Amino acid sequence: MSRIIMMAGVVAFVLIGCAAEPPAITFAGIEQELNAANANMRSGEYLNARRRYQRLVSIAPGYPDFRLGLARAHAALGANDAAADELAILIASGFDSMIAKDPALNGMMTRPALAALRAKDRAATMPAAREAFVLPDRDFIPENLVYDTVSRRFLIGSTYQRRIITRAEDGKFAEFVPRGDHGLLKVLGMKADIARNRLLVCTAADDKRMVNFREADLGHSAVFIYELTTGVFVRSA
Repeated sequence: MSRIIMMAGVVAFVLIGCAAEPPAITFAGIEQELNAANANMRSGEYLNARRRYQRLVSIAPGYPDFRLGLARAHAALGANDAAADELAILIASGFDSMIAKDPALNGMMTRPALAALRAKDRAATMPAAREAFVLPDRDFIPENLVYDTVSRRFLIGSTYQRRIITRAEDGKFAEFVPRGDHGLLKVLGMKADIARNRLLVCTAADDKRMVNFREADLGHSAVFIYELTTGVFVRSA
């Protein structure tokens, strides 16, 4: 996944927990802080790195990359208890695989509490998967879907076709957001905010593989907000 996709996802994490108006947090600001934190780690400026990762985690506590960076900074400073606390949160959130790929952090998993948490996570079994439904359009190229518990329907986003459709309980598909609505690009991620009747959509153009592509679109990204019940466009950020 490109940095554009990742950072659009972070903005969605932020917006879903906010009031009606988005806060003064920008794509560029988050990316700049992340780049600076990573640079601090590479240069051995671990205190500065930790401070930056802590700020990123405060902005998007559910985003695993920020918390993993914070754990690394804690460990580099010898604050192993603090690092273990971050690792416990990651494991409980289902991101154990990220820790396993990091030799330094994975070595901390011998701690009894973390080892027990990992064992419990890995012992958990998922029910056998079954086919829920098949999209009628083979060129739709979905990237994601969400389930609206109120209307009891799935919302499915298309990267190639730049649109969103619904799949109702009776199996019928319907247009929800038309192609390119208000400049919608690839639909890369969605979040249903049931309480506020909002659908948050991460959209970006990280390559040319989408309908009606324009060179001017390349590198652009945004979060679009729609009414969850109607699909009416609200605003973009």
